[in-house]
Amino acid sequence: MPATPAIRPAANKLANVSNPLASLAQHCGVTLRVNRDMRAKHENGVFIGYEPTGDIVAAVSGTPEAIAAMRKRLEDAATPATNDRMEVWLVELDLIAPRKVSSSIEDDLRMQAYLTRLSAYPADVVREALLRRTWRFFPSWAELKDVCDELMKPRLAVLAALERAEQEAHERELGARSLPTEQTAVPTDGEAAARKAEAAHLVNEVLKGMKAKLAADEAAQEADAKAAQDSYAPFRTRGDE
Repeated sequence: MPATPAIRPAANKLANVSNPLASLAQHCGVTLRVNRDMRAKHENGVFIGYEPTGDIVAAVSGTPEAIAAMRKRLEDAATPATNDRMEVWLVELDLIAPRKVSSSIEDDLRMQAYLTRLSAYPADVVREALLRRTWRFFPSWAELKDVCDELMKPRLAVLAALERAEQEAHERELGARSLPTEQTAVPTDGEAAARKAEAAHLVNEVLKGMKAKLAADEAAQEADAKAAQDSYAPFRTRGDE
């Protein structure tokens, strides 16, 4: 197994894509960290550094109320733009990004195809992909989808972190409300002393039983040896005669 340093560098921080999320977290009172994950890289069995995995990792902390508020705001922000709004954005992009000439029927079909697919993304993600990214040519759907999916990664990672934090808080609350069991109950000093004394008593009783059995076994062995010796005594006497 190639040797990997025990101390791993911090994952690369995201730049502009995480700023809206950071602003939302600050507004809701949630501490948020969103980073690109890193993994160890080896060459010929030798560790040569770390490289991004392509995954986004997120961690959140805050009160249950703050966590719930941010999760709701993030879910509400997933609303897609209307077709009319997206059509305006697509027309604007069409004016500044060259594409091959096509018929009006093809233009209408293309517009409908893009509207149908873009409606699966939140409005701000679509607007970022269409108008804030620079396109030398009008993007194919594959190119546009890659950008939208990349923009969604931090949001999905944060949403997953918020859901985990809510679940953990819920489990802690259930644990606090449940009755104590023999394993979870904290005994008083008197109860602890009594349990210790009872355990010591049980140990002593077990030791006494073991000693008594050992003594009984030794006595039985001595009796058997004595009986055997007595049974052979006549034969020894005859031999002496």
